[in-house]
Amino acid sequence: FDSKNYLIADSYVVEKNCNDALDHLNSATTPQSAFTTISDVNTVSSFRCVRKSLYEAIQTVLERWGGHLVRDNFSIGIRSQIGQDNGVTVRYAKNLKEITVDENWDAVVTQLMPVGKDGLLLNAADPSASLYMTSAIQYDIPYTKTISFDQSQIVQEDYVDDQGNPDTEAYQAALLQDLELQAQAYLNANSVPQVNYTLSANLEKVTDIGDTVYV
Repeated sequence: FDSKNYLIADSYVVEKNCNDALDHLNSATTPQSAFTTISDVNTVSSFRCVRKSLYEAIQTVLERWGGHLVRDNFSIGIRSQIGQDNGVTVRYAKNLKEITVDENWDAVVTQLMPVGKDGLLLNAADPSASLYMTSAIQYDIPYTKTISFDQSQIVQEDYVDDQGNPDTEAYQAALLQDLELQAQAYLNANSVPQVNYTLSANLEKVTDIGDTVYV
């Protein structure tokens, strides 16, 4: 949580894997970061970080690149997998005492109309393009929604041509790319319901965070 005390004024991660993205952001803090970062997540993505703490930046990296946060004092890692598989099993009529399930479908979306800065839509560059992004997962009934995404981190003054004049085309292209990235990440995360299982069981082996338990 000390990473909340380190500020990133403006840093742009462009098409990097998770390890390079963390290193890029960690090297852009004021004061100089006391942390080290590491990741084995191979996802490639982009992120414009403007006036955010290192803590907030890492939360965004988790959302866009995926993986699991691993904290060890001043070492911050994002791993593709954590924990061990020791064959621990919870089974009915064996060691399962009770189980309940809660499904939340409130945020589920399978067809999304994303809206960006100043009402930007996906067909901004090509009027014939679809306004929607569609999930590979579909259900018997549709879940179609529109979501507005924050793009305040993309500043128009940062986009100029070789003569130093405002490059409106490059600015709009950056906004559209960011909108597509944010929308795809949102769709990936919300195309399925949030499902929580709560159970109690008698386990013979001690388990830790991230360990695999077969139920």
